[in-house]
Amino acid sequence: MFTRNPSVVTGYAFAVAAVAVATLLRFALAPVLGEGVPFILDFPTVVLCAWFGGLWPGLLCAALSGLVAWYVFIPPAYSFAVSDPTAPAQLIVYLFASCTGRGEKPKRA
Repeated sequence: MFTRNPSVVTGYAFAVAAVAVATLLRFALAPVLGEGVPFILDFPTVVLCAWFGGLWPGLLCAALSGLVAWYVFIPPAYSFAVSDPTAPAQLIVYLFASCTGRGEKPKRA
């Protein structure tokens, strides 16, 4: 079975690379997905990063993914301005869900 013991640097580098790959994939799928689901690829990315690197790389991935999705995929694009009153709530729910479901296995007693 695959054992994961990445170094600290590897975990954080993996998180940054995973956010970049998820963002590029979201760009490629934009014609199909539209604007309604800006965080759709970010949830599995956070789970993967937390599984691979642990808590802090997972939280870094959640923060970076949230910022990138807010800036790029939530209208108006390439701005942190708020044109949709539900956008801040979407970001808060995404960050809350990302921080509570980190993808780590529960510890056995």
